[in-house]
Amino acid sequence: MSKNLLAVVTIATVLYSCSESDVPLNSDDQIAVETESTIEFAFEDADDMMNSGLAVSDADAGNRTSSDDEGENDDRWRCASFSHEKTGDISGIIRIDFGDGCTDPRGRTRKGAVLISYQGRRWQPGSVVETTFENYSIRPNQDSDLEVELQGVRRVENISESVLSSPTFHVTLTNGLATFSDGTTQERTVDRTRKGIRGASPLADSWEITGTAEGKNRLGVTYTVSIQEPLLFNRACFRERVFIPVSGKKVITTDTRTITVDYGAGACDNGVTITVDGGVPREVDLSRRR
Repeated sequence: MSKNLLAVVTIATVLYSCSESDVPLNSDDQIAVETESTIEFAFEDADDMMNSGLAVSDADAGNRTSSDDEGENDDRWRCASFSHEKTGDISGIIRIDFGDGCTDPRGRTRKGAVLISYQGRRWQPGSVVETTFENYSIRPNQDSDLEVELQGVRRVENISESVLSSPTFHVTLTNGLATFSDGTTQERTVDRTRKGIRGASPLADSWEITGTAEGKNRLGVTYTVSIQEPLLFNRACFRERVFIPVSGKKVITTDTRTITVDYGAGACDNGVTITVDGGVPREVDLSRRR
């Protein structure tokens, strides 16, 4: 699912270095991939903070306790303020406020606040969580001046058959808008299903994602994203806040190109395979650009 902007530049560079018989990315294609990558990372990062915030409410309720990688020990919050206001026995509002700027150990700077409103416990069928943003922005990489301000409503509904079945969630993003520091904007909507695979501890959890996304990039070009093979995320890979699936395949389509991103067969690494218009697959190692 999501890679930062420098990773996208790496992919584009590799594709341009191919032989003339291969299909390169043109400038519009680069923007399409950049749009998908940047906004995916920013919203997935906020989604993961939502899970950390909900871990606090779970712990308060006597359910699963927070690990060193969840809840109030989330290292993204070290210079942010955290509040949890209960509005009922199983409802409340969580606020993570980064103020005028808070830089985490990975060099990513966040500003503003993320608000998490929940009804029901996250593992109970029927529970609903909505994440919204208050002047919230993120600088994805410490080596870049790029900042992205997020707007929209991220809704996660537990659609599991029962508490004994695999936890399954319907995830939507409506009115998604990212405003870049250069004044350009990009739009995004999401309709996906997330199936959870619970481990012995929160850090051992993993999940599969299927579904679609669509939007309009910074040049006004529309694009769609479809998941061809379920994207599998392992939470253990998030220790360094790297939001990359360990397996699965997605396709980004514009008016002129079809770009396939293959995440491999299960290894927790930064390797992906990129194919443009059915051309020659290219192996790309993203670890050098994190």
